Amino acid sequence: MIRIAHFSDLHYGTKNLPEADRCFGAAIDRAIALGVGAAVLSGDATDHGLDLHAPAAERLLAQVRRLADHCPVLMLQGTFSHEPPGTLAIFRLLGGRYPVHVADRIEQVALTAQGEWLASTGWCFDRLPGNVRALFSCVPTVNKAAVAAAVGATEAAQAVGEQLALLLRGYAPINRAARRQGVPTIGVSHGTVFGC
Repeated sequence: MIRIAHFSDLHYGTKNLPEADRCFGAAIDRAIALGVGAAVLSGDATDHGLDLHAPAAERLLAQVRRLADHCPVLMLQGTFSHEPPGTLAIFRLLGGRYPVHVADRIEQVALTAQGEWLASTGWCFDRLPGNVRALFSCVPTVNKAAVAAAVGATEAAQAVGEQLALLLRGYAPINRAARRQGVPTIGVSHGTVFGC
């Protein structure tokens, strides 16, 4: 069994820095005290594109580094208005005791027994990698504007829902194979998927 700490919607920014940092810091303290085996930040770690020299960015980086010194960290791309694409790339370079993996595309990520992240080359693994401790299916924020451009604004919500349903069904075979081997499977997304 693996214990996973889940954090979401931290919204680090100039206006809410003291509260965000106090709350996230306390949650990290609790996760460390509980001896979690991995941590997941499922989107909107920032409240908008932050300058890397801004106090909010410095505090968020320091807190995630503190978490990565304790366990492997998985960060998921959040809403583009809060985390413009590319915002999270810097977290890959933190250099903690354990790696930080940034899931900024639809993918599966396996956490190995050695605390390393293995990402699928496509949207899912063809077969379960060896020595896996947990399997994460990652669905970061979907750009509904791109979907709307392709199918029309009035059809976009329905189209996104249908494609997400197909995607989730597509994960089923590898997830079943993982569970047969005693490997837990975890779905991570940012946003609400109605009807699932």
